[in-house]
Amino acid sequence: MATQQQIQEARKRLETKFATDGACRSCGWRALLYEHDVTDEDIANALDNESGVLRLYCQSDDSAGHRGARIRIDA
Repeated sequence: MATQQQIQEARKRLETKFATDGACRSCGWRALLYEHDVTDEDIANALDNESGVLRLYCQSDDSAGHRGARIRIDA
């Protein structure tokens, strides 16, 4: 179970990596980080169950079937 400190550190890594890794892998759309509304629970789930990879859905108007962004937040 991810601790609050691990979640805070992962959020800092997310904020840093989002600039380079935050675009949709299908269409290249880049929403602002706040538009993804990433919660502490989302980060904890990525750390605990997704091998440290946070998956963010594409935020474009035509995003059906898009792969979205994947950002490694564990290290």
